Amino acid sequence: MFLTKNKIRDLDGVIGYFDSEKVQNICYDLRTECFISGNEMKSISLQPMSSVMVKTKETLQLPANLLAVISLRNSRIRQGLTLDAPIYQPGHHTAIYFRITNLSDKVIDLTTEDEVASALFYRLDEETYTYDGTFQDEEEYKGFASYDLSLSRELSEVKQTADSVKTMEKDIYGNVLQIMAIFVGIFSLINVNLSAALAHTDTKTILVLNLATIGSVAVLISLAGKQRRLIGWIIGALAFAVAIFVQLVM
Repeated sequence: MFLTKNKIRDLDGVIGYFDSEKVQNICYDLRTECFISGNEMKSISLQPMSSVMVKTKETLQLPANLLAVISLRNSRIRQGLTLDAPIYQPGHHTAIYFRITNLSDKVIDLTTEDEVASALFYRLDEETYTYDGTFQDEEEYKGFASYDLSLSRELSEVKQTADSVKTMEKDIYGNVLQIMAIFVGIFSLINVNLSAALAHTDTKTILVLNLATIGSVAVLISLAGKQRRLIGWIIGALAFAVAIFVQLVM
């Protein structure tokens, strides 16, 4: 059964750094010690869809017949936060850690003065075997600890997928710019030739204008895309060189 106020008051010692004023009717309000995101911070501006680990001032020394459940406070749920935490098993000796995520579309500013979560305690009908896992006696945040080797592969795969998506986005963007540059070049050539024809421009000038336009488009395409960049520069340089030759020599 879950413990009520009077029973929670008897947990001084089970709850390290116990504060009787934090005892509520069916829970204990946890105090924030720091936020962990690369390093420990006393305040944080949590961006939309971003997460941070929270360490509380309280610690746990759970006996073999008691477990603890960490729950997000109602006011924080309405603010747009969500919480992920383990069930702290019988026998677990540890500082309390949990992760909060900002699901809202606004930045949420938090400091260590802000209480985020509460602990509920459930007494078992009988004693059971006690926790002796990786995160026993975790006074300082261990991150993945001994899970690094197994979970790092999954994280690596996710990172590689994310990098592939980013590369694909860049390639698509570059291809779109190249296509736009080609269309700009086509319409520029049409416009140059129509304008020259209507103005009865001589053939030499029309040829120079066309070569200059082709050179400019080739340079734009080479700047827009990663692939075949050298070819674009070569075509642009040749077009400008021929245009100069026609203008000065012919």
